[in-house]
Order: sequence, then C-alpha cells, then structure tokens
Amino acid sequence: MKRTMEKSGVNNDSAIVFYAGGTKSKDFRDGALGVMTVQFYAFENAAILDGGFASWKKDGGTTSTTKTKVKKGNFSFK
Repeated sequence: MKRTMEKSGVNNDSAIVFYAGGTKSKDFRDGALGVMTVQFYAFENAAILDGGFASWKKDGGTTSTTKTKVKKGNFSFK
C-alpha cells in the first residue's frame, strides 16, 4: 500500500477524493471501499465525491484527459 500511495503522488498531507463512475447507488461501492481502505492505513484526509463523476460532469465540473507526470509522494504509515 505504501508503494502504491507514493507512486500515485500521495503525501502525508494530501487530500484524496474517490469517485464513482456510474450513476446508481451500487456504483458508489468502489469509492466507499477506497475511503475505508486508506482510513484503515490511518490516512484520514479522504472523501467521496458527492454524486459521483457523472454528477460532477453534469454540474459543469472541469475534467482533463491530459497526461501528467506524477512526482513520487512521501506517504508513510502512522
């Protein structure tokens, strides 16, 4: 988990927002599982995007398909 978090650019002071790709209530299971997983490892600053990705786009939230280079994070277990 430490390596995955660091490879994803997560630092100890980062905020992580998980989201659901679908629109049905069962689609939010993955986001909830993500939050619970990182909280299990004592990472507290995690949330689920209210309404999921579909709602974000519908409400005019910005998105990008531009690839970015991720700088290795400094995540560590507490």
